[in-house]
Amino acid sequence: IEEPMTLEPSESYSKADLDTYAEILRQISDEAYSDPELVISAPHRSTVHKMEGDTMNDPDRWALTWRAYVRKRGG
Repeated sequence: IEEPMTLEPSESYSKADLDTYAEILRQISDEAYSDPELVISAPHRSTVHKMEGDTMNDPDRWALTWRAYVRKRGG
């Protein structure tokens, strides 16, 4: 299944869209039973990454905006 999909409560979906979503959920369920670590360590192909635990506990490393990030990282 190629395109990610998230259902939004304010939108209407076709039967084909719902069938695709059901197929995605079935695939995730199959993966969870056959290789639980694959699902636990997801996402694998995403622009969003997991944060390191240390970063969240150190306010000196927090950067809530891009400007703050650049200022703190000297970039």
